[in-house]
Amino acid sequence: MSLKELMWTRHRNPWSGWTRVLVGFAMGHALWLHDWIYLAITIVAVITNPFWFPAPKREDAWMTRAVDGERLWLGQADWLDKGVFFGPSAVMSLVLIWALYHQDPIWSALAGATVVIHKFLFLFFCVRFVANVNRLN
Repeated sequence: MSLKELMWTRHRNPWSGWTRVLVGFAMGHALWLHDWIYLAITIVAVITNPFWFPAPKREDAWMTRAVDGERLWLGQADWLDKGVFFGPSAVMSLVLIWALYHQDPIWSALAGATVVIHKFLFLFFCVRFVANVNRLN
């Protein structure tokens, strides 16, 4: 099994997806505090997180289905589709980084909420995408 295959197999564990959400909040906290060691630890956590947990025992968890849909969609979508989905989130992520670094509570809250909502809308899309693919097969 390739490293990429291993990553996706283990990332399907719902604990992987949900802990990544928590690590994202920790990353924002580290940036707000200007604690570069804490920030570095959260970056390492985001990178290594898919390998922390074993493959899921069950296939029906919402986050497992979201990861399955994400993998399928990323394999099929062209650069324009990906840009439409990830472009706005990338822009708001830059705003969020700026706001957290400058400790601006209003912009941090607005940009943070926008990024989180966009991510969860994408995950909901992925769950529906994989359900449609499975229904057609």
